[in-house]
Amino acid sequence: MEIKQAYLTKNPYYVRNVNRVDNRYVIFQTRGPIGLMLHSVGCAQPSAMVFISTWNQSTYERACIHAFIDANTGVIHQTMPWNYRAPHCAGDGNNTHIGVEMCESKYIRYLEKTEPGYVPGKFVILDKAKAQADCKRAYQSAVELFAMLCKKYKLDPMDDICSHKEGYYKGIASSHGDPEHYWTGLGMAYTMNGFRNDVNAAMNGSSSSGSGDGAQTVPVSNQIKAGMLVRISVDATYYTGKPVPDWVRAVKWYVRSVIGDRAVIDKSEDGTMSIFSAINVKYLTDASPLQIHPGALVKIDSAATYYSGKAMPNWVKALRWYVKSMDGDRVVIDKSEDGSASIMSAVHKKYLTAVQ
Repeated sequence: MEIKQAYLTKNPYYVRNVNRVDNRYVIFQTRGPIGLMLHSVGCAQPSAMVFISTWNQSTYERACIHAFIDANTGVIHQTMPWNYRAPHCAGDGNNTHIGVEMCESKYIRYLEKTEPGYVPGKFVILDKAKAQADCKRAYQSAVELFAMLCKKYKLDPMDDICSHKEGYYKGIASSHGDPEHYWTGLGMAYTMNGFRNDVNAAMNGSSSSGSGDGAQTVPVSNQIKAGMLVRISVDATYYTGKPVPDWVRAVKWYVRSVIGDRAVIDKSEDGTMSIFSAINVKYLTDASPLQIHPGALVKIDSAATYYSGKAMPNWVKALRWYVKSMDGDRVVIDKSEDGSASIMSAVHKKYLTAVQ
């Protein structure tokens, strides 16, 4: 990880931090951040220095940020001290979260409003291989940076990291789709759950797979635990060194016990098989079902009704939705995954399955 200091000393919000103009700045500087928010810039500009030269002006009142990650190089350009307050998300997250922008590849082109098929955040790919390489480069630097910041400020990566998009559904940020729209548009496997898992692994000294699905190597049993449902990596061997058969690797298994790096897997996910076999935890990844929470993406069961009992149209069931809020088994869904609809409707939790 390479971090270069490029403070936005002329930006009005940097100056306000220096002068500690009100309690928002004083509190953030004294307490430090209590969360981290990941952004992407929303335009085809891979160079961090282009943004820095624009934002480092006394007239630039729009925003400020703690760092840009260059998509060409992966270099992190720190633009404010980490304990400065920066208005990066147009919400309460400004008062609590460090904001980091990943620059986006020049090998994409965002659609103009006048073009057919335009929706906010939609782009076409000019060179998929190069665009994905740029995305991966910035992603991996973001993982390392967030791991460092979580250690520095004693943050839990599983609870204290969110995207700008998730920040909106938490009620602490404006209505943006980044960086998930960028990852999805490029056909990458990245998700925020995967990002959090990769940060967690990096904090424990493991290397991220770069896949964004959390499929990193875990070093010790604090990640793989008894009772957990796991999947087995393609290069796995049993603890004795004997190869794991393809049919075993094709199934998800429940962990019976873990001692050090030795896990014993026993029951298959569907309960039809039991193998009671030992395997190194480095070959296992968590395959537990995703949890429903505000900001989660969910699909709807075909038998679903609204919480009131009223029939639900098939077009609603056909889409995937983001959870706005929860109260017990009552879940309010709001925005559709593609951003084409907003319904603010309550559904019983039993009809929903988390997919992200």
